[in-house]
Amino acid sequence: MLKKKQQGFTLLEVLVAMAIVALGLGAVFMQVNQMLSSSIYLQQKTLGTWVAMNSITEIRLKNEFPAPRETKDNIQMGGINWGYTIRVSKTPVENLRRIDVAVYPADNPDSIIATAAGFRGQVIQRDRGPLMPGTGAPDDADDSQESTVE
Repeated sequence: MLKKKQQGFTLLEVLVAMAIVALGLGAVFMQVNQMLSSSIYLQQKTLGTWVAMNSITEIRLKNEFPAPRETKDNIQMGGINWGYTIRVSKTPVENLRRIDVAVYPADNPDSIIATAAGFRGQVIQRDRGPLMPGTGAPDDADDSQESTVE
């Protein structure tokens, strides 16, 4: 009698194949999880940096020279409640202040997400003309000469 050749997989071959597939899927899931975590971190870092830069810009836009102090406040941006600390400090330059901002999730002040630093100068008044060229009056009114082209 002729023996029929068996076709199919043995139980051991199936178990080995399942183990290989499980290891591969595990590695894929770990990579996806890492990418998701990185994406969330970058989103928070970006929003935190925007909060910090907005705070510095607000101080720069105010028409006053900031006094050295530390303030804390909260704001919502991107659906997240942020807390931030603004520290205004003196610099070796008399008419210049340093502004340091630290941003953190409002419910976790120990976890600083972003920081930013900036400077705010004081307007210096002069007796002669404006400080910036092109503002309407010549810088040195006494030294300027008018010329006409014919």
